[in-house]
Amino acid sequence: MAIDTKKLGSMMTAMFGMLVALGLADIATTGVALYEGPPFVELNPLASMLFQQQAVGVAAALFLKFIPFVPLAYGVFAKREASAPVHARAFKFGVLIALCAADILYVGIVASNLHLLFAALP
Repeated sequence: MAIDTKKLGSMMTAMFGMLVALGLADIATTGVALYEGPPFVELNPLASMLFQQQAVGVAAALFLKFIPFVPLAYGVFAKREASAPVHARAFKFGVLIALCAADILYVGIVASNLHLLFAALP
């Protein structure tokens, strides 16, 4: 079974863009929820501790949030050759699977955040 690297590359680029957008949506919805006050708490204990340390902690939390995107970006934007060796195509397929899982995870996180925010509206 041959893997079409051009089609795979375009799918991976779209999925990576979606992952970045969902990561930013997670940040935005979490920020709004934490700004709203006491009924909202960050469930991630590491992020919660960092958010309590003001600007430096928030910067560290953002860094830790987006650092896993670096290897995925490498996998997405690595040179795409139709005659790439099998291990390179297998690596790209693995990145595609990781992107699918990450996108599904972030859709759930953002949906949960939005649900909590809309439920708190008067």
